[in-house]
Amino acid sequence: MTRPQDNRDELERRIDDALHDLGQRRAPGTLESRVLAELTRRAALPWWRKHFAHWPVAARAAFLIASGGSVQLAIVAAMWVFARVHGLSVSTAATSWLRSAGQLTSSMFNLSVSLVGLIPHRWLYAGAALCMLLYGTLLGLGAVGYRLLYADPTSRGLTQT
Repeated sequence: MTRPQDNRDELERRIDDALHDLGQRRAPGTLESRVLAELTRRAALPWWRKHFAHWPVAARAAFLIASGGSVQLAIVAAMWVFARVHGLSVSTAATSWLRSAGQLTSSMFNLSVSLVGLIPHRWLYAGAALCMLLYGTLLGLGAVGYRLLYADPTSRGLTQT
């Protein structure tokens, strides 16, 4: 009497043999010319249309300096507008603006600490344990997926007979 596993193995072997007998498909004849044309088109692009990493070093440095300058200009403009609205000098406006930002950050931190303090400790520990369990599960599934998709078939015991 044959087992279902034997039938499955036999079917798998026959399908594998049939697929190996088919050979590899050939790429379309126009594929090579299209790929080469696209490579030529990309190589002909001017440097400012390419990825930032392909820019000349001087252009990259100038771009970074200009970006930093525009950020600084935006901050100075915001402080100038703030000073004009409140009738203060720019240095007083900057001090007032920074003090307000510090108070806002401090208030948000105190609110966060208060909210976390309201959660029972057991819930926090259970949440941390759940996160670690899910992370471990993700790593395990990733390892299994890699082994099934990319590892050598002979290492899985699936040698051909």
